[in-house]
Amino acid sequence: MSLIEDFAHHPTAVKVTIESIAERFKGHRLFNVFEPRSATSRRKIFQQDYMTAFTGDWDVLIAKPFNQASITEEDRFSSDQLVDDLKTRGTRAHLMNDVSSIIDYIDHEAKPGDVVLIMSNGGFDGIYGKLISRLNARASRLSQP
Repeated sequence: MSLIEDFAHHPTAVKVTIESIAERFKGHRLFNVFEPRSATSRRKIFQQDYMTAFTGDWDVLIAKPFNQASITEEDRFSSDQLVDDLKTRGTRAHLMNDVSSIIDYIDHEAKPGDVVLIMSNGGFDGIYGKLISRLNARASRLSQP
């Protein structure tokens, strides 16, 4: 399994990154994990653009936006809406309430050869180390007689 970390957070960068990874790993299942964390990604200004960026034949795991307390309700990006819109377009999209649920999903669904692309412009609650630890533990369990 390949784990890729990318700073992509603008919809254009997200789209190009996903397309590049999908091309590079053609024939492999792709899990796209996204944390809306930047100042603009937490706002609905790009709500429709993210739908276009994530639409495709892959799995999309969308986290709840990072700290929207300072953003008015009507200006907030909606992970729920994005997931609903993606599902309508046929994309395997999932709303994830926290990093633990993302890790559980990947641990359960991902197989050898799959690719996990994590896009965030922050620490994402330590997802990188936590996911690597879980996958290493799984590999260790599977290699035991």
